[in-house]
Amino acid sequence: MLTTIGLALLVAAMPAPAQPVDVDAAFAFAATQLAATHAAVPSGRYPQHTESGGAWYVPSSRAWTCGFFPMSLWAMYERTGDSAWRTMAEARTSPIAPDRYKTDTHDLGFMLHTSFGYGYTLTGNPNYRSVDLQAAASLATRYNAKVGAIKSWDFQEPFPVIIDNMMNLELLFWSAENGGPSSHYDIARQHAITTAREHVRDDGSSYHVVDFNPTTGLPAARPGEPDPYRTHQGLGDETTWARGQAWGIYGFTMTYRFTDEQPFLDTAQLMADWYIDRLPADSIPYWDFDAPASPSTPRDSSAAAVAASALLELAGYVDGDDRIRYINAAEAALASLAGSGYLAAGTSSDAILLHGTYNYNSNTGVDAGLIWGDAYFLEALLRYEDLMASLADGDADRDRDVDLDDFVILKRNFGSDGWWTEGDFDGNGAVDLDDFSALKRNFGTTSVPEPASLTLLALGALTLRRRR
Repeated sequence: MLTTIGLALLVAAMPAPAQPVDVDAAFAFAATQLAATHAAVPSGRYPQHTESGGAWYVPSSRAWTCGFFPMSLWAMYERTGDSAWRTMAEARTSPIAPDRYKTDTHDLGFMLHTSFGYGYTLTGNPNYRSVDLQAAASLATRYNAKVGAIKSWDFQEPFPVIIDNMMNLELLFWSAENGGPSSHYDIARQHAITTAREHVRDDGSSYHVVDFNPTTGLPAARPGEPDPYRTHQGLGDETTWARGQAWGIYGFTMTYRFTDEQPFLDTAQLMADWYIDRLPADSIPYWDFDAPASPSTPRDSSAAAVAASALLELAGYVDGDDRIRYINAAEAALASLAGSGYLAAGTSSDAILLHGTYNYNSNTGVDAGLIWGDAYFLEALLRYEDLMASLADGDADRDRDVDLDDFVILKRNFGSDGWWTEGDFDGNGAVDLDDFSALKRNFGTTSVPEPASLTLLALGALTLRRRR
């Protein structure tokens, strides 16, 4: 039998295997929510989190979150090519332009690279590039060479650095490749080195905040605090705040993308493995990993969305069991987020996702929709869709090869029924002879060749579109 299977080789492009995540349905619902939000929220204002009743809270001034609504609109334009989404995205991007000169925040990547940077990638608008380059220059002014990091906040002196700041490094790396000074690369790289050394614990968990003495460059407790290693939004100084862990996975994966340096990949994997090993059954973390695992403890769907997107990219930089593990973890999270428990369909919420936690300690946006959760959910769906399109029918373990391992999976599950079972390549809810035929037809093929260099490593070539 195996000899017969081995005779069937297919070298042409393969159809994608069945998807346990209904990407089309998720995007259709997202389109409804985003169009309604665009119509309801005044120009120059940006949704942040939902309040009781489900309506968006819209700050009176632009906050660190202002880039995520245009990011979501750009994602819709990327997927559909519909000029209506581009028009909406442009209308929501342009009012943020004055913030490119801000030097009192580290969030310029969140604010401007998600909007202008993404828009530049999709449209090539040179004005968007200019705005993004100025934003990078402004962000670089917050760097302290003695500390080796960018200062996060001005409201907790003298020099706090939060793990969230890993996300803003993409703006600097991008700048160095798009006409900005090479020092932007050096700043981003050194900040990542400092964060890996000080924020990431030996087991892969993370601190939210580390305070530094800006003169000596060493960690030092600020006045009134017993220790420089602490939290602001987590449960406690020695706990692990879920979204901070997700920011770290994403940030170190992205840093590896730009640097090709193994220690950054090692850190991303260390943090990812710690995160995956401690997820609850539905793959959506509690707001803090040390919070009580009970039905009354809030989850953070936004952390799951950020981590899912990061894991899909991380899977492109590794092979074997690690690759499969990261894809499966991302897929499980997306299946939950796109399901009835977390998607806001049929509810009064203006958001796409339910059950996010903005800041539990200040009782802000608890069990709420969060605009950044929606944005990274859409990014993760786009990455997932590209991945699934790159795989051949029969590649049950997603390792790029249709081989005996896939036959073993099909054999193990043959005759099984269910919404998603490994080996159900045609997505009809059963592992049957049709699936055996698909594996037989494609046996011996490699669905995605190894890329020529790490700088091009992706989940299929289309994923490069999302390297904002």
